[in-house]
Amino acid sequence: MFTEEANTFRAQDLILSLDDYLNTPNPYSDTGKPWKEDFVAPYVDATRDGAGRANMVPWTIFSLGLFYNQEMYEKAGVAELPATWNEWKQVNQQLADADLLPWGLAIKPDDAQSLWTIGNWMNAAFRSDYEALNLKHKEGWTYNPNDPASTVGEAITIDELWIGYKKGILDPAKSEKLRSLFQLFKEMTPYMNKDFMAIGGSEVPQRFLTAKNAQFYNGTWFVGNINQHMESLKADGKEDQTFRWGVIPFPKVGPENGAFFDKGESNELSGLRNGFMVKKSDDANATNIAIDFLRFLTSPKMASELFPLKNPDSGKRYVADIAAIAGVPPMEGAEKLSPERKYADLNLTFFADQKDQDEFWGQWQKYLTDKITLDEFAIQRSKSFGAGIERQLKLLQSEVDQALIDSELK
Repeated sequence: MFTEEANTFRAQDLILSLDDYLNTPNPYSDTGKPWKEDFVAPYVDATRDGAGRANMVPWTIFSLGLFYNQEMYEKAGVAELPATWNEWKQVNQQLADADLLPWGLAIKPDDAQSLWTIGNWMNAAFRSDYEALNLKHKEGWTYNPNDPASTVGEAITIDELWIGYKKGILDPAKSEKLRSLFQLFKEMTPYMNKDFMAIGGSEVPQRFLTAKNAQFYNGTWFVGNINQHMESLKADGKEDQTFRWGVIPFPKVGPENGAFFDKGESNELSGLRNGFMVKKSDDANATNIAIDFLRFLTSPKMASELFPLKNPDSGKRYVADIAAIAGVPPMEGAEKLSPERKYADLNLTFFADQKDQDEFWGQWQKYLTDKITLDEFAIQRSKSFGAGIERQLKLLQSEVDQALIDSELK
C-alpha cells in the first residue's frame, strides 16, 4: 500500500513489527547481510511508527520536482531556472507580471504540495536540535549533518516527540522556527490559484496539462502521465494543445531564508512511495508464510526480474517507480530526477495521528486565507498536536519509556 494509507493501520496498532525479521539474513538473497541492508537506505527507517518499530517492507521510492511549462517561462522572460526559494519568488513574480498563473495547488488532504514543502523544511531547520530530540539512539551515536549515513537506523519515537513538544522545541506555539516556516510558505499565496481552497487535488495536475498554470510540485510518477497526455493529443490531431515542459528540483531554502538553516540547505525531497505490511495474527504459520513470501519478492534477484516486466497490452512497465531494493536498475533510458541526499535528516512528523491531521487542514486553510493570524494558527496547531501525541502515548503505552519522559521533564 501507499505509505500515506499505511498510517491508518499504524495508528490502530494492527501491523506486525518486522525488526526481528529485518535484522536476520534473507535466505533468498546471496548478500549474506541482514534483510534490512538489501534495501536502499534510509527507507526502512522511513517506515517506523511512533514506537520506533519498522513495520513496512519498502518496495518503491520516488523523487519530487517542480514541473514547469517551458513556453510560459519563455513568455515571462525567465532566463535561468530557479534553484533557490528566493530565485523562485522572482520567477513567480515574472510569471504574474506576464498575466500567467504561477503555481497551481489545492490546500486539501489530497494535494500534498504544501505538506511536502513544510515537512522538508522542518527536517532542515531542526538539524541543530536532532541530538536534543533523538534521545534513544545506538551507543556512541552523534549527528553529522554532512554525512547522510549518520541518521540511518535512527528515528524519533512518540515519547521523544512528547519530550520535544513539552520542551517547546516542537511546540508550534513556542517554536519561532515553526512560525517562521509557516510564514515563509505564506509568502507564495499571491502566486497561487485563488481557488486553492475550493478545488480538489485531482484537478491540479489536469490544470497543468491543459496549460492553466505554469508550475506544480509532483513526483516521478507524473512523468509518465504527462508523456502519455502529450502523445494522446498528437494522436488526436490536437498538437496545437501540446507544450514543451520540464522538471527541476524543487527550489531549496537555506541560510538566506532563516538563521536556523545553519546546518545546510534543504535536501531535495524523495521518499518511500509504497511497500508491504503484515497484519498481526494469532496464526503463526500464516505470518511465517507472509514473511517468507516478502523475502522472496524483495530479494535483489527477484526484484530485478519483476521491475522490468511489461504489460503485453500496453507495452508499458508494470512498475514505473524506482526500486527501493538495492541493486535493482532503473527503467532503461531513465535519468534520476534528484541527486543523492546531501545532508543527514531525521524525519520529523508533522501530525501526531489522523484526528490531528484532519484538524490541521481546517487550521491551515484559515491561516492561508487570513481568517486567523499566525499567532492563532500556532496556538491551534499546538493544542491539536499535543492532544494527538497524548492519544498516541496511550495507544503505544507498552512501548513508551516513561522513565525517560519523567527524567527529561522533571
